[in-house]
Amino acid sequence: MQRMFTDRRGTDWAVTEIKRSSPHGLTGQSWLCFRNGDARVRVPRDAFRGDWRRLRPSDLDRLLEAARSLPPD
Repeated sequence: MQRMFTDRRGTDWAVTEIKRSSPHGLTGQSWLCFRNGDARVRVPRDAFRGDWRRLRPSDLDRLLEAARSLPPD
């Protein structure tokens, strides 16, 4: 599922949950991927609680800003 939202700067973002499977079908890591053109930002699943699809746009904006403040891997 993909969700669109506009951040406080007026930039449109597509948000998708990415789930990486581990061997034997067990659930592995997951994160939210924010995409805008060529820009991509990852937010680890443990950075928020609950169903990300129900987060308010202001909450998504906070997650995006927190991720931007992290140094690159």
